[in-house]
Amino acid sequence: MFRFIKTDIEDALKLLKDLPNIGIYIAQDNRFRFVNDEMTKITGFSREELFNMNPMDLVHPEDRERVRREAIRMLKGEKDTPYEFRALRKDGSIGWVLAKAIPVKFRGSDAVLVNFMDITRQKELEQILRKVLDLSPAGICLAERRVIKWANPEMARLFGYKDVKELEDLPARDCYASDEEYERVGKILYTVLKNGVPAQTEALFKRKDGSTFWGIIKMSTFDPEAPQKRVIAAVMDISEKKRLEEELFKEKELFEVTLMSIGDGVICTDREGRVRFINKTAQKLTGWSEEEAIGRPLREVFHIVNEFTRERCEDPVEKVLRTGKVVGLANNTVLIAKDGTERILADSGAPIKDKDGNIIGVVLVFRDVTEQRRLEREIARMERLESIGVLAGGIAHDFNNLLMGMLGNISLLKTRTSPDKSEYRYLENLERVVIQARSLSQQLLTFSRGGRPIRKPIDIADLLKKAVRFALSGADIRCDFYIQDGIWKVNGDRNLLSQVINNIVINSRQAMPSGGRITVKAENVKVEDESIPVRKGNYVKITIQDTGIGIPKEYISRLFDPYFTTKQKGSGLGLTVAYSIIKDHEGYITIDSELGKGTTVEIYLPAVLEKEEEKTLKLERLKVLVMDDEEIVLSVLKEMLNTLGHEARTASNGEEAIELYKKEKFDLVILDLTVPAGMGGQETMERLLEIDPNVRAIVSSGYSNDPIMSEYEKYGFKAVIAKPYGLEELREAIKKAIS
Repeated sequence: MFRFIKTDIEDALKLLKDLPNIGIYIAQDNRFRFVNDEMTKITGFSREELFNMNPMDLVHPEDRERVRREAIRMLKGEKDTPYEFRALRKDGSIGWVLAKAIPVKFRGSDAVLVNFMDITRQKELEQILRKVLDLSPAGICLAERRVIKWANPEMARLFGYKDVKELEDLPARDCYASDEEYERVGKILYTVLKNGVPAQTEALFKRKDGSTFWGIIKMSTFDPEAPQKRVIAAVMDISEKKRLEEELFKEKELFEVTLMSIGDGVICTDREGRVRFINKTAQKLTGWSEEEAIGRPLREVFHIVNEFTRERCEDPVEKVLRTGKVVGLANNTVLIAKDGTERILADSGAPIKDKDGNIIGVVLVFRDVTEQRRLEREIARMERLESIGVLAGGIAHDFNNLLMGMLGNISLLKTRTSPDKSEYRYLENLERVVIQARSLSQQLLTFSRGGRPIRKPIDIADLLKKAVRFALSGADIRCDFYIQDGIWKVNGDRNLLSQVINNIVINSRQAMPSGGRITVKAENVKVEDESIPVRKGNYVKITIQDTGIGIPKEYISRLFDPYFTTKQKGSGLGLTVAYSIIKDHEGYITIDSELGKGTTVEIYLPAVLEKEEEKTLKLERLKVLVMDDEEIVLSVLKEMLNTLGHEARTASNGEEAIELYKKEKFDLVILDLTVPAGMGGQETMERLLEIDPNVRAIVSSGYSNDPIMSEYEKYGFKAVIAKPYGLEELREAIKKAIS
């Protein structure tokens, strides 16, 4: 195709006037300004006729919009390849033209120079070629820059398309099973095509419906210098060939594949019970290499005993040879490896027979079920724990109600006793005992835990000191505390975080059986980058460091895995629970250790900065409705509310509470979640919201792990308080609900 470069158009037109085979014209203001002789031959119009026409008059109406777009793109420099269109001749016939446009200056003004060739004959030959290609048994396509431009019917059928038009402008990438396969095949083909020779390779293709098939692709390029620009490709389905090859491979490898498919460990013997074959898994389990095992009696290589009696089990090969039948290994069979390692086994032995049915040997198939057996026992243990948990949850609920009566009455007595009297000191001691009892109750609830943390601002210094000292009670271990002045409060569940600290310190205690030192630090930090996987913000960083025996580096990454433990006795759940609790608090926990030097645990917990206005909020006298099924709780709670200056009415179940709320106006409602013989707090709250959408309510329960307690706002409550609680906790809950 001729490409005009000079901008001195007037001088160049003399050269272009008689240029053969290429039509040339200049258009300006949608009119022909110059046409060469070849232009009149191609169109059949004279120069005078063309000068009175718009260049678009020569374009077939169905192609005009596309030609306009292509020409504009070319003039803007966005496209450099010629475009095709159907041209209208003077005699009414239609021909095909390949055109290219460039901007020029003509007589001082902007113009467009267009050169094009009559490709009608080429198109006719192309149609003939396409008909021939349509009959091809191979899928054939033309691609430009790895985009399909034309394809024959077989190509459409191969790839699951109903019509070849669906393949037009389809990226070749969509025809491959994966992006990796697309890149792999392209690298192979185009590397070869650059050498100017056709290329071929096998590839895994993808049909329209997502199914895949194996094919062989052959490709030839029009231009070795730019192989991706335009290529012709042929694809043939070789799935059947692949299937036959795979079957042939299976036939050749049948013996080994069969043995591997029926178990992990495989040993074959002859009639005398001597080892003739042992696969790699069996070598690993027995501790005998192939060279050592071949030719030896099975009893030497396959040493099995009863797990409990430790008596040697009957040789399975001897039993198979004697009975001629498949035999299973006895329950509780333990394989003792060459190095003394013991594994629990399962599976069977079977006779190997020749074509006449004679036994010529035995194949023994077995697998290691040690982990499976351990998990089965662990699951059974966890099921027992779950049953205990249900019982523990019920006991803890009732126990918390009793503690509620005790703690509430102690709080009331303290308000009626002067702090300078000895009785006040006795009440404080008794209060501490009840709070310790509450911790024991929380440990019972740990068995039945199912909810999220009930987060409140916590004095982390107080929590750390109490939890650590409790865990180290009676131990010959020194503990040093380094708490930063002005340490922020932590937004968390006090009981759960105490459990985390308790688990970590107990691990440290067990790592120092002869005594040692634990260092506990707490400091304020701001996380402003992605150095640890938490959201940016204020955190309290807790560091617990011991001088214990340490942990091997290879175990560090598994410390939080369920059931993983480095101790002789233990469930392996302590750190898993700690990790889960810290994660539920949107915090982060990490462990570092070195053998002989000790272990360091770091915990990041979101901090909360209290607002002064919340501390100074004063409450007016409120009318409060209390619902609880325990009379002792109702009695003490009524007295506590009266002491705080509020008026209280009581109900023993949800039905009574609803009736009272309908009759009287209440500023606040306190609802117990669990009422065994009546309507509980959740359903009561739903009914109250129907009556009064603005009802203010506090949810309370002896089950502090109930999901509603951690997400109380979703259920319409304004605050939460877990039993047992004292006067100050009640005051804070009321303040939160009202404010």
